[in-house]
Amino acid sequence: MTADRPDTNAVLARAKKPSEDALRLHPLYRGKLNNSLIFPGLFCGALDVRARAITDGMAAAVAREVAAFAEARGIQDDDILPRTDEWDVHPRVAVAAATEARRRARRES
Repeated sequence: MTADRPDTNAVLARAKKPSEDALRLHPLYRGKLNNSLIFPGLFCGALDVRARAITDGMAAAVAREVAAFAEARGIQDDDILPRTDEWDVHPRVAVAAATEARRRARRES
């Protein structure tokens, strides 16, 4: 990482306990979540079931699945999210998005 773009995990690791405020203040961390952990599975799940829209419910289901994956593998103060090389998270995210999209489609029909 360059000096003007510090490694966000290192920044958060220096904190005693990463807080919600710390995550909200670091846009690089949000970018990591969106680009490498959330969007690939979210879009794959939506496309698989031919969802007409990406909904807040789908995003919430995906967020819960990422959190469940992180909990299952173990969370440390300096390691609170799945790494980008943990490929098992992507199919789980896609299934969560697809399941929520189908659930919504059934409610609307």
